Amino acid sequence: MRLALLTLCLASPAFADQVLVDRVVAIVDSTPLTRSAVEERAKNIELLSRGAMSRDLARRDALNELIDELLIARDCERMQLSVDNAEIDAALQGVAEQNQMSMAQLTDEVRKQGLSIPAYRVMLRKKILEMRWVTSKMDRTGIANARDVSEYMLKERNRLVAELRQAAAIEVRP
Repeated sequence: MRLALLTLCLASPAFADQVLVDRVVAIVDSTPLTRSAVEERAKNIELLSRGAMSRDLARRDALNELIDELLIARDCERMQLSVDNAEIDAALQGVAEQNQMSMAQLTDEVRKQGLSIPAYRVMLRKKILEMRWVTSKMDRTGIANARDVSEYMLKERNRLVAELRQAAAIEVRP
């Protein structure tokens, strides 16, 4: 009886016009990542690249960024690392000063880039947290010999993320 009812529902004209709104494109451990999240991130990547990146490449990069962010956020939670609102406010002020802008000018510039201030604050929080994570876990023995500290930190970040990816169960769906 249930099978007949399910078949009737699926064959019903009411379901014929159904449109897929979202779907899972990856599962990291047990956390799903959705197509809409990837598309939103890809749109931001394309905006920041000013059209220099193809949509497919932006989607690939977006998915990798989201996976990395999720893994880093989990490790930060485990390590009890966090970033508070005062640190975000200070970072915003620092960005404005570094670019010789007022906060109003920075707000306008952020909006011109296609971001809202709340979205920019989220992005800053993630970046600050990631830097805190990298500096707390990185191998400091090689930093003294590094010619470029930022390049060394990027290599360390990539090494640490690779370790997280190795330990995680990641399933990417077509």
